[in-house]
Order: sequence, then C-alpha cells, then structure tokens
Amino acid sequence: MTNRIYIELAIKDVFRLWSASQLQVIIIAGICLPILLLLGLKNGHVADLREDLVTSPVGRQIIFWSLKQGEFLTKEVLRDIQGSIPNVSLIIPESQKLVFIERSEDQGSSEGSSPLTLYSTLPGDPILEQFGAEIGSAAPGARPLILSEPTARALHKNIGDTATLTIKRRFGAEDQEHTLDFKVVGTVASGGESDGFVGFTHLDIMTCLEQYGSGEAVPELSIPAMKSLRAVDQYSQMLLVCFRGQATDLTAKDHAFLAERGLLAEVSTAAEITSLFGILKPEAAKELKFYMLRFSGEQDNPQSVIRDSPELLSRNTEAQDDLLLRWCDPLTVQVNGRDYQIVGLTLPNKRQTGGWIQNFVKPRAPWFTYEESTATPLSVRGPVAVLADLGNKELAFTPTLKASLQPLEQQIDDTEQTTTSLPDDEAVSLGEVSTAYVPVSLLAFITQASRNQVTLDSESKKFVPSSSQVAFTKARLYTATIDDVPLAADLLAKRKYAVLSEVSRIAEIHEQDTSLKMLVAVVALGVFLFGVITVFSVLVDSTDRKKGMIGILRVMGISGSGVFFFLLARAIIIGVMSAAVCCGIGVLLAAVLGKTIAGTEYLAWLPKVHVVLGFNEYLLVTLGAILCAVLGVLMPALKASRLDPFDAIVEGQFH
Repeated sequence: MTNRIYIELAIKDVFRLWSASQLQVIIIAGICLPILLLLGLKNGHVADLREDLVTSPVGRQIIFWSLKQGEFLTKEVLRDIQGSIPNVSLIIPESQKLVFIERSEDQGSSEGSSPLTLYSTLPGDPILEQFGAEIGSAAPGARPLILSEPTARALHKNIGDTATLTIKRRFGAEDQEHTLDFKVVGTVASGGESDGFVGFTHLDIMTCLEQYGSGEAVPELSIPAMKSLRAVDQYSQMLLVCFRGQATDLTAKDHAFLAERGLLAEVSTAAEITSLFGILKPEAAKELKFYMLRFSGEQDNPQSVIRDSPELLSRNTEAQDDLLLRWCDPLTVQVNGRDYQIVGLTLPNKRQTGGWIQNFVKPRAPWFTYEESTATPLSVRGPVAVLADLGNKELAFTPTLKASLQPLEQQIDDTEQTTTSLPDDEAVSLGEVSTAYVPVSLLAFITQASRNQVTLDSESKKFVPSSSQVAFTKARLYTATIDDVPLAADLLAKRKYAVLSEVSRIAEIHEQDTSLKMLVAVVALGVFLFGVITVFSVLVDSTDRKKGMIGILRVMGISGSGVFFFLLARAIIIGVMSAAVCCGIGVLLAAVLGKTIAGTEYLAWLPKVHVVLGFNEYLLVTLGAILCAVLGVLMPALKASRLDPFDAIVEGQFH
C-alpha cells in the first residue's frame, strides 16, 4: 500500500474525528501562539528603538574631525577613508562661509544686503533630504542655493529665483569684493541657526570660496588673485664669489659656520660658472674663486630651501668682500635642432655691496640688476629664437608666461642701454649653446612652477602660490545602515580622529535585542517542552481509542510501519492546521494591539503595543507546531505499530 493511501487515510481520519482533532489543534496552537507573540513583541520593541535612528539622518551619521594626530581632510584623505571603511554611502566635509545676500528695495531695509551663513552640502545629503530638498550637481557656471524657510520668507525668495551674493576678502591692506548670482533650488524647514540667515550650497562652490578667502585666483568663478598676493622665490643653492688669497678666501670657521646651517661649500671650476655663462672677462677665472653652496647630507634635496639671506651669510663669514648670489640651475631648450640655455642672473651694480663684480663684467653683457629684477621680473635678454619658443613643452611654460615675457635691451656697463635686443648671431655663446638671460627670480619661479608650487596669474601678470588643496578639519559621514556605524566609528578612531555618533544608542539596541532573544528562547523552550508533554498525553489517549481501527487495518494487510506512517502523517496534518490557526490569530492580535486599541478613543490611554511579525517568525512557528505534534505522537505511534492485530481488536472494544 503506497504512502499516498496512508496520507488520504490520515486526512479522512482527521475529519472523521473532527471534535478530537479540533481539541488537538487548539492545544498545539495555544502552545505556539505565546511563542509567536513573544517573537513579535521582541521585534516590535527593537523596531521602536531603531525607528528614531533609522528615520533620522543622525542615526547613520558620524561627525569626525582632526585633532592633534588626525590627518586634515583633503580630497585624497576623504577618498581613502571612503574606500577603507565598508558601507560608507557619503562623506560631506563641513565648511561654512559668511557672505552677504542682496535685499530688494521693496523689503523695507535700509541696508542693501544682509549677512548669510553658507554651509557645504552634497547631493544625497540626508539632512536636506528629510525636508525634500536636493542640491543637485555643481555644473560649470551653475551655482545652486538652498535657503532655510525663514530666510526665504524674509528675503521673498522662491524656488527658481536668482539670489545675488557678495563675497569679500582681505589680504594685508588690500580689500576686495565680488558678486555672484545663485539659483534658489530648494528650501528647508530649519537652517541650524534661528537668529540669522542660513543657506546651503554645493561643496565644490564652498571649496572655491575657501580659495577665494585666502586671496588666491579662482578660475571657476573667473576671479583673479589679489594684487598683493605674491609668491616668494625660493632657492636651494647659492653661488659664492670671492678673491683668491688667504685673507679673502673662505676659512675653516666659514665652512663650519655654513655647515651649522646644513650648507656645503664646494669649489666650482666649470667654465660656465667661472665665466657666469660668458658675461665675465677672461681674467675673472684667474683672480676669483667660485663656490657652490648646497645642502649636504640628509638635507641634500633639490626642493630644500635656503632660508638665510645672502647678506646674512656674507656678514658672518671671515672671507673679505665675498659676494653671494642666489642661484638656480639653467634650463635647456632645443629650437630647430639647436640648444639654448636660459640662465637666471641678477648682480649688484657698482654702488651696491658686492658691486666690485662689475669690474669683471664684459661691456654690453646681458645681466640684470636687483632693481630690474624687481621692476620687470618677466623680462628676457638674449636670442630672439629663444623668445619665440618659450612655449616649448620641455620647459612647461604656460601660454600666459610666454605672452607676458618682455625682451629688454642689452646693457652697456651698468647704466647705458641699447635700443634692441641681441640677435642670434650676437648672442653670448658657450660652444654650440646660445644663452638667454632672465632675472634669477624668474628662473626660480619657473623651477617652482614645474613642481606645481606657483603659477602665473593671467590678470596681474605675476607669480602667485598655486591654488592650495583645500583641507577641512571636520566632516559628516553616513553609513548604509545604523548597524554599520559602530565599525565605521571604530576605524575612524584608529586613524586618530575625534568621533561623535549614536554608537552608544546603537550598542544599547543590540544589547537589548540580544537579551530579548535569550528571554524569548528560554520562555519558548519551556512552553514548547510543556506543550510536547501535553500533546503526548492527549495523543496517547487518542491512539488508545483507535486500537480497534488499528487492529482492523492490520488484519486488512497494513504493516506495522504503515500504521506508524499513518499516525505520523495525521500528526503532521494536525501540526500544519495548528500553525495556520496560530498565525491567523497572531496577525489579528498584531493588528488589534498595534492599531485598534491605540486608535480607539475610550481606550486611548492604553499604550500602543508594537508587534512585528515576518516570514521568519511564521516559518519558525509552523515548524514548531509540526515538531510539537510529531514529538507528541512518536511514542504512541511506535507503540501502535507493534500491537498484535487480534489483541488490538479485542482491546479496542473496551474503548
């Protein structure tokens, strides 16, 4: 006889003895229902604890900032943080700027503008999203602005209106201000400060405003650098020139003095140096001695900077009449297959300290005075071919630099000047190399520009510090869920940042969740064991009452294992029916406790009971109900499968 027949017999037996089956279903459902409600109450309590954090952006938010050891938050650092911490959805560096927003005449204000505090934001900012506002992208030329609702009402600004903002800056004694047009793209209910106007704009624009405040040029806003902002020319080496002789040469004490400053003085005998690239008379190499001062040891770095002035070094050396010149290595460029050198050469004139060098300078030599280097820093003396090719990519000259350079006439002695620059055939030449001369400060700036330390401002025609990478000290980080916050906060703390988050509340939620799970497990196990004993007692009695039927089935040819499977299938059906009743009552109770009572006026004083039931809870209770029924029937079914058919029929007559 197949298993299908046994299942059909089990189903028919359930409905044949429906009154007994109902009792068994009610008993098992009554056992499982408290377990289901406990699971729902546990989930509901944890959900209530999480609700405020989940719905509020503060729950997923971590505020961190640099202290003594934490790195400043540059773009690279932020990119590294986002890549190294799992499940980070957004990081917004915090920046704020005081600007002035223009008032219209019909607003009854005597002032033309009012102060507005701007805060940085990015698309997807949860704080703005909770108010239905979105900053959007900061496309070139686009300047989105979100205002707090009190600010928008006071200024009569609606979404889509244009707001004119004035930004101001000061550098030294120079003041500047510029106006920028922004487009209002949204409003938020609160801006963070109740006593002032508040707005939000894209982080890229706030970065531009930070650069603007430091006096730098801001190409994105078409704003040049401030006139008083100038880069400082820096040098990693100096050329020391003195007369040969014991009284005029560097002494051991001089070398020790220089060594204290990390400088090493090495004698230079190269023809380029002893002739200053062709401008000195031949006798200079015989009467003068040339030293190149560079950093020594661990400080031997081409980007190291000599902080001491030439005057300080000369004044503190025992060598008489020593002259120190700031020096940069010449640059070489090839034009039409021919090599040209660009040399930075600034010398004192006869009336200045060290002016004795003029006695060794050739007439018409193309050098620069200190005054010329200051007054015309972008000047050149030398071959026309070099001037025509200063945009050569080997020198990394910008078009701005090429357009700004001014060819100057050659000097006669240190006062007279001709009216034209030297042509190529009259250029000072060393072998096959022709030389063009620039102020040494210009060559220093060119060297610094190759390292991205300075740039030539197109408006002021002067070198200014390169746009510095804006570094923030504080930022807001958002994780994908609140459960990701503890790990992110821990990793930030390990990077030496100060951290502020809701990690303690999240830890409390997890702790309560764990405690409730343990409580539910203990109570459920006790109820379940008591239920199995109860079901066992009921099914033992039910099986004893079926002895007559079991004997008849055995006489008809059903084996002992068939009887066991028949009773087991009947128990499984009872378990499934019990689970269905239990789940149905659970859904009804969850709805009643969560909505009806809290919404009923005369029972409004009762607290709302939040019961959360999901698939896992229903599945667990269903398996529990089936397991309860199966465990309860195992012993009675095993006993019934071993009954003698004749004895079963006889004993069944007494039940």
